[in-house]
Amino acid sequence: PDIKMVHINRHPVDVIHSWYRRGYGTEFYLKELNATTLFNYKNNKLPYYTRGWEEEYLRLSDMDRIIKMINFINSNHNKSFHELSTKNKKQVLIINFDKMVTEPKIDLMRITKFLNTEKTSYTDTVMIRQRCPRKIDMNKRAAKFEEIKESATSDSVRLLQEMVHEYEEQTS
Repeated sequence: PDIKMVHINRHPVDVIHSWYRRGYGTEFYLKELNATTLFNYKNNKLPYYTRGWEEEYLRLSDMDRIIKMINFINSNHNKSFHELSTKNKKQVLIINFDKMVTEPKIDLMRITKFLNTEKTSYTDTVMIRQRCPRKIDMNKRAAKFEEIKESATSDSVRLLQEMVHEYEEQTS
């Protein structure tokens, strides 16, 4: 009842591109380093966030799988948050990653106030290591989007565009 959670939203293009480069649309989930909860489906070990659309997951290409998984996870997060009571919603602080890295002082103040704590000397060390503050390179993001489009079906690209629109609407 007293738990507090800081939830950081990242741009879907960045997440999808990262997952694709790490091989999360392939057999990654069978590797020993995987810490994702899996379930068995027709002799396949699938990540928990594919439950309910297993057949589609197995049919999709790697990139389409990742786009669908990210959409599924984001949709479930949003649905779960909106189903919380007003009191429980106050126990969740939602941070936008882009704003956090470009203007970290604002979000650090929000986080410390939310958690009723103070930043430490180590906070500054971590911020330097994470290159904060920094500018988001929109050209790199656009290049990632083009790379994703090259490997995705038109349906998946539309789904990604919807996610991007929702993310950018939340940040404005």
